Amino acid sequence: QGIAEFGCEVATAKEGGVPVIGSVFGFSVREFVSVAATMEDYGVAAIELNLSCPNVGKAGAFFGTGEELTYEVVKAVKDSVSVPVIAKLTANTGDLVAIAKACERAECDGVTAINTLKAMKIDIKAGMPILGHKIGGLSGPSIKPVGVASVYEIVKETDLPVMGCGGVTTGEDAIEYLMAGASAVQIGVGVADRGISIFKKVSREIEEFMVENNYKSLKEIIGVAQG
Repeated sequence: QGIAEFGCEVATAKEGGVPVIGSVFGFSVREFVSVAATMEDYGVAAIELNLSCPNVGKAGAFFGTGEELTYEVVKAVKDSVSVPVIAKLTANTGDLVAIAKACERAECDGVTAINTLKAMKIDIKAGMPILGHKIGGLSGPSIKPVGVASVYEIVKETDLPVMGCGGVTTGEDAIEYLMAGASAVQIGVGVADRGISIFKKVSREIEEFMVENNYKSLKEIIGVAQG
C-alpha cells in the first residue's frame, strides 16, 4: 500500500507511549527524500533509512554498498527533515567502515548494523530457489557474530552512535552488542521465538547479568570490549 497508507500504523504505534522510529526505503534518492518527509509528517521521533535497496537510476547499484551513493541519500534526507536520521547498513559490502564514514560525513545521527545478509535456499526437488527473487536476506542468530564484529569496527573507527541488530533473542545476545560498543539493540526475528514479551524478558536478563557481575549502569557495559 505504500507510505500513503502508513500514517495509521504510526498512529497505532505511538499509542504505546514510546518513541517511534519510521523505517524508510526507496529506489532513488528522490524517493527516499519523499518517503522520509511523509514519515516525518506522521510524527515519528526519528527515521531509519534502509540502505539495502537497488537504485533504479544507477544500473541497479545498491544503496549502502558504495560510499558515494550512501553519502548522497543520507545527505539528501538529512537536508530535508528535522528529526534524527539513522542509516541501517548492510554487511554485503567490501568495507562497511568506509560506508559508515560516508554516513558520518553526511552528518547522519547514527547507524544500525547490520541488515540481513545475502542468502539463498534451493528446493532440491524442484531444482530452483524457493524465493521468487531467487536471492533473499538471512537474519536471525546465525548472523549475530557478523553483526557484533560490524558494530565493534564501526564504533572503533567512527564517532557515530550505533544500534546493534541481528540475532538478538536473549539478554546475553544484547550484552554482546553493547560490549562491542552499541548504544542500543534491535530485536526482530526473536519475537517469533519468544513472543512479544521478549522485550521485557531481554531487559530482565540484562538486569540480572548486571547484578551478578556488579555493573551499576549500562554505561559501564557499553564498549567494554573495545579495551
